[in-house]
Amino acid sequence: MGDGKAVRISVAEMKSYYLYSEWCSWLLSVAEDEIMHQDIVPLCAADIQDQLKKRFAYLSGGRGQDGSPVITFPDYPAFSEIPDKEFQNVMTYLTSI
Repeated sequence: MGDGKAVRISVAEMKSYYLYSEWCSWLLSVAEDEIMHQDIVPLCAADIQDQLKKRFAYLSGGRGQDGSPVITFPDYPAFSEIPDKEFQNVMTYLTSI
């Protein structure tokens, strides 16, 4: 990609990337918003185990420069089909442990 040549991707890939970037923007806004300072009902892994088993996002064990855990979003073909509530549950859980 660094050689200046154009890369072609399918419309499905473009849509998937767009949804992924939208979710990342949402996650960033939640992290910066006062919602994080309000009482959030804690989630237990057992409560959302089916959602966690999908592994559309997980903690890989890595840490950012500030020591914060890194949430990994692997290639997940059905990412655009994840319901909002399910995504929020997993993000809430991963950011609370």
